[in-house]
Amino acid sequence: MKNFVIVIFLSMISLIGISQKYTPFDFSNGVWICGYFTKGGVFEFYGTDYVREEVKFYCQGDTLINDTIYRKLFYIGYAKPTMTPQKNISGYYGAIRNDSIHKRVWFKNNNNYGILYDFNLDVGDSIRYSCSESEAKINSIDSALYCNTYHKKYNYIDVNNIAPSFIVEGIGSSGGLIPVNCLTSFSYLICYSERNNAVCDTCKTPTAIKETEINKLQIYPNPTNDVLKVISEDPILSIEVTDFLGKLIYINYNINNERAEIMIQQNGIFIIKIKTSNKTIIRKFIKK
Repeated sequence: MKNFVIVIFLSMISLIGISQKYTPFDFSNGVWICGYFTKGGVFEFYGTDYVREEVKFYCQGDTLINDTIYRKLFYIGYAKPTMTPQKNISGYYGAIRNDSIHKRVWFKNNNNYGILYDFNLDVGDSIRYSCSESEAKINSIDSALYCNTYHKKYNYIDVNNIAPSFIVEGIGSSGGLIPVNCLTSFSYLICYSERNNAVCDTCKTPTAIKETEINKLQIYPNPTNDVLKVISEDPILSIEVTDFLGKLIYINYNINNERAEIMIQQNGIFIIKIKTSNKTIIRKFIKK
C-alpha cells in the first residue's frame, strides 16, 4: 500500500510538471490565418474606409535586432475595402521572437516595438491586448488542443464586452497572432497549423471572394446588433452558424427561400455556412 501511495504521489508531481511547462511559439513551422475588420486597414492604408482583411502569417529567415536574433514575419492574403475593389496583399510585417526564459514574445515593426505576449499570468491578473486603455482580468485558466498538443489557455472578457476572449501559450490569442481590439476594429484567429506536422489541419492561404459571388449573396448588417439578414439570387437550402471555436450556435435545414433572417443571442465572432441550390458559401460576421 505504501508503494502504491508513493507511485500516485510521483505521478501527481509528473502531471503538475507537464501542466506547468511553458510552450513557446513554433515560428519555424507555425502558420496563422487571421481575419481583421478595421477602419483604414491593417496592412495597407485606406483612409477612413472600413476594410476586411484575411491573411496567412508565417516566418521565413532571421534578422538581427540589438544583437538579438528575431524571426522575419510575413503575410499573404487579401483586403476588401467597403468603397473600392478588393485586392491581393502580401509582404513583410515585422520581426518576432520567443523569450522562453521569461515566458514572453517580443515583436517589432515600423509602428511597434515591445512585448506582444506575456504569459506570466494567474487568475485575477490584468491583461491589455488592445488599442484601448481599458484592462481586462484573467477569470480562468485551462488548456486548448492545437496540433495534437495541449497549450495553457488564459480566459478573459475583452475590453468591448463583445465575447469571451483568450490567449494561448504558443498560439496567440482569440484575436489572432497579432490581435486588434478597438471600438471600431476587430480581429480573430481563423486557423492555426504547423508545417511538417501531419496531425495538423492545413491552413490554406486566403483567396479573395469573386465579385460575382458577392453580388449573388448579401449578408447584412455586419457587424450586427440585432438580426442578420441573408439574401441570395439562388434558393437558400440551409444555414449553419458556429462560433470561432467550432461550436454549433444555429442551424436551419428547411429554408427553401431566397431570403432568411437569423437572430443570435450571444455576442461574438461567428462563421456562417450557407448552402444554396448551386454552392456552399462560408462567411464571417460579428454580433455585438
